[in-house]
Amino acid sequence: MIELNDENFSDFLEKSKLPVIVDFWATWCAPCKIMVKILSDFYEKNKSLYIIAKCDIDNSPNIARHLEIISIPTLIFFKNNKIVGKEVGVLQESKLSQCCDKYFK
Repeated sequence: MIELNDENFSDFLEKSKLPVIVDFWATWCAPCKIMVKILSDFYEKNKSLYIIAKCDIDNSPNIARHLEIISIPTLIFFKNNKIVGKEVGVLQESKLSQCCDKYFK
């Protein structure tokens, strides 16, 4: 997974040819640790369709503030550099797949 931060966030999204799922997380967040495994498994099955990136809110406070991240984990779905969806909390892989179908189709 790609690490995004305040410096590379916008540039990365502008250049992405595939839809991007950004996981906003923090090292101290227990539910975020659960989401890592789910996202890793999902990515292995779908890497030709989506990019999954992570953004540590403690290391990237400007992005978190700008996108109004108030609870983590939060997944934001980007297509063509635009937000098309947002989900808060741990999502099981089946729900994550449903969200991708909903937001990226």
